[in-house]
Amino acid sequence: MISFCLFPNPLLEASLTKTLTVTGAGDDLLLEGAVDAELLCTDPDGVRLTFSDGTILRARPGDGWRITHEREGDATVEIDRAPVSGLDRDDTDRATLDGYLFWVLVDGAEDLPSNHRINL
Repeated sequence: MISFCLFPNPLLEASLTKTLTVTGAGDDLLLEGAVDAELLCTDPDGVRLTFSDGTILRARPGDGWRITHEREGDATVEIDRAPVSGLDRDDTDRATLDGYLFWVLVDGAEDLPSNHRINL
């Protein structure tokens, strides 16, 4: 497992206040919005995401991805819970963060994201 930091574009003031969605698909945890990244993780402990505003989320793979809110920060966080049916591995929670997100520290992914893109 590795740790790394992802950044939105710090040169554009408009990029500082963004919405970021965290969800999963198969073995990948998906970050979409201020930062776009696919993070491979099969470890049952999952991935810990620490955001610059103080928010901490943990996303665990299994029968879909389950996302827990470990620490409150300044961003608004909403987590839509997927049903736990045990039948569809693609049933996944979806977390949406709104706020000043300068960076996200990723802990527990298996590799650097190959598709890391910055949205301008």
